[in-house]
Amino acid sequence: MPESKSPEPAKPPRSPLVRGAIAVVLLVVLVGAMVVIVSTLAAMGYLPAQFDFIHAGGTAPQPTAVSPTVPGTGTRPTSPKTVVDVAFIAAEFNTAVVLHPRRMARAPVLMPLRLEQLLAPVTKAAGFDPRTLEQVILLLDPTPPEPPKKDAKEPAGELPFMPAAVLRFVDKVDGVRLLGNALGGVDKTAYLDLPYYRSKSVDVGGTLVAGYIANDRTLVIAPEPTLHKMLSATDVKSSLVERLRTTDVGHDLTVVGVLEPAKFRALLGELLQPVKTVHKDYAVAATLPDRVQGVTATLDFGGDTLLRVVLDAASSEAAATLEEQTKNARKHLWGEWPDRLKDLEKRLPTDLAKPVLAVADQIVHGINTERADQRVTITVMMPAALPALMQKLGAVLQKMQEAIPPEKPAKQ
Repeated sequence: MPESKSPEPAKPPRSPLVRGAIAVVLLVVLVGAMVVIVSTLAAMGYLPAQFDFIHAGGTAPQPTAVSPTVPGTGTRPTSPKTVVDVAFIAAEFNTAVVLHPRRMARAPVLMPLRLEQLLAPVTKAAGFDPRTLEQVILLLDPTPPEPPKKDAKEPAGELPFMPAAVLRFVDKVDGVRLLGNALGGVDKTAYLDLPYYRSKSVDVGGTLVAGYIANDRTLVIAPEPTLHKMLSATDVKSSLVERLRTTDVGHDLTVVGVLEPAKFRALLGELLQPVKTVHKDYAVAATLPDRVQGVTATLDFGGDTLLRVVLDAASSEAAATLEEQTKNARKHLWGEWPDRLKDLEKRLPTDLAKPVLAVADQIVHGINTERADQRVTITVMMPAALPALMQKLGAVLQKMQEAIPPEKPAKQ
């Protein structure tokens, strides 16, 4: 008789800390960050038009400026330049996403979302309220080592990069408890005489996740080999670190990236190749890895500017080409827009269509592009219709919460 195959072990449930990290990202997504970023990239030609699934607007071919005074979004006091602490950022890392959850949660425009109710399940599962995070730095390691193999015939690791995070809380936290709860139980070990905690079950791409308690307000979490890089990172001189040192991260969200190493640049180029087949005016997206050295993007939910993207080109000629192709792509998009309008309106939920279309329209009309030598800067003005969208979205989320059946009490 043929031997019966033993069933594959069940995958461990998603850890509470992973849920917490997802909640932080969802906080951005729910308030329209993805709407802004995807729509803007499509409008500027960095994504094909079919990715631009929410825009609507007039048929005027040229954008008009949005009023710089946007009621309802709230203003924030001007503060000195905020520079991120680059501790634990290894030389190999090429991307850093700096989030300020506490700051975002206090934005007046987001108040209608009732974040306390929205985040309650995450708070219960993770053991902390994501709004108690002062800062979260999400990092990308594009040169991960191969995870250990039990069998030489096993395929290579699936992930071309490894994520990492530095969590900085407002107040003191019990780091051991949080890591143990987040990572499904931990074993204490050490690297370079620095004690850290390795998960017993949670892994990323076949590599166990581990956490280090830097101080009573800071946790460092990453797959174990990446955590080792972070713990040994001292006096790092890299393109990402140097770019971070000169970047003001005093925003709700800041993304800083460099297109290194060559392997990563080639991978990005391969991913963008299909865009060339959509239309010649969108081919600019496929050339980004060859023409851009670094990117800085900031997103804010208060003030006059919603989004700013800075592209540092490899040369003045590359910057001029980027600027020209960007404008051509936008012109083409506006030319084909009337034919897409009716279809897009049908694809939007009825109760959200009007406010979403209003915000998207103002986003498109609020896009501006400037070039100075090797730098191309794209800005999106704060849409005046955003507060109304948040009010409507808050009502929709409230109905969804009310529709969720109450949790059954645990049996005694």
